[in-house]
Amino acid sequence: MGGEMIKDILRKFALLTTIALAVIAVVFQLHRDTEAPAQAARAQPSASGVVARSTAVQTGETPMVPVADASPSRPLAAEAGGATLMTAVAPAPQPVAATAPGVATVAAPAAADAAAPAGTPGTARTGARAEGLAGSDRSNATATPSARVQGMDGQEIRAQLSPRRFTTLATEIGARIRSLPVGESARFRSGHLLVAFDCSIQKAQLDRSRAEMDATEKVLVANEQLDKFNSIGKVDLETSRSAFVKAKADVAVADAALKKCDIRAPYDGRIAELKVREQQYVQPGQPLMEIIDDSTLELEFIVPSRWMSWLKPGVPFRVTIDETGRSYPARFTRIGARVDAASMSVKVAGQIEGGHKDLVAGMSGVIVAHPPEESRPAAGKRRSAGVRAERTATEL
Repeated sequence: MGGEMIKDILRKFALLTTIALAVIAVVFQLHRDTEAPAQAARAQPSASGVVARSTAVQTGETPMVPVADASPSRPLAAEAGGATLMTAVAPAPQPVAATAPGVATVAAPAAADAAAPAGTPGTARTGARAEGLAGSDRSNATATPSARVQGMDGQEIRAQLSPRRFTTLATEIGARIRSLPVGESARFRSGHLLVAFDCSIQKAQLDRSRAEMDATEKVLVANEQLDKFNSIGKVDLETSRSAFVKAKADVAVADAALKKCDIRAPYDGRIAELKVREQQYVQPGQPLMEIIDDSTLELEFIVPSRWMSWLKPGVPFRVTIDETGRSYPARFTRIGARVDAASMSVKVAGQIEGGHKDLVAGMSGVIVAHPPEESRPAAGKRRSAGVRAERTATEL
């Protein structure tokens, strides 16, 4: 009995020992898994703990600077030969020298340019460089007003040639095109035949309307004779009179349609584009051709609204056409009725003086306009005030 109890106790003890060892092994494994990433992180240098090497200027030495809190926004300083070596982790704004990839070194005086020794090797004169940049900025600021003044005296504006009159001719009847006497791009005179339709149907309708009008007219004449002898009622007489009026109106309609069979030029000009061909059947309202009157070419362009202080119809200017490479005299003819508030500009039209056969509608070029002599002194005063204001702002 006593032996059985002892064996039972030993078995329980062995079981508890096994369980304890298993728990210890699991805890150890968990501890090792937790400590491994931390050790790896401590073993790798952090972004803020990179030790940067500063370039020793003309000495051959490489001073080591402990960087415990370095970052791109907080450069580190190290003293080397009377100059302060500013070391920053890349990317640096404008590195002067680099000893290792990813590390930029900038040399600067310890306190100011005056405090640095004149003979210190490797000292970068950043003050002189900054002064040079400031001087460059001041020179640019001074040159800007002069360019603006030049633009006010004569400013170049893009312009395009357009015909004085242009339109699209369309048919008013449905018919087949019999002929097109004038070809595309050809010139024509006012009243010249441009399109001729095959109007045999319209002619037949006119003949029928005229026959009906003659018949109703004879009936009306007979009824009027009977009315003199009181041999016809008033209703029959008025009915015959209305029939004659209707037949007469039908004749007028057929005659008007027949006149639409020929389309003639409304003014002198050229055919810019033909949209149909001979023997083609067209419907009422279908475009046939585009015609232009290029006897006088106008210039259309947009100018700054401040030009309205001196811009008047009749003011001369010059235009250089890109396609011909020549310059032509012109004058302003029309000024827009309103100013575009967004772009502060106004639409203007001009006309080239004289006749020039080398100019064609659609060409474009550059105009050069100058204010009249009487408006230039006031403009000069405004420019001088603007220049003084620019210089004052630059100095401040």
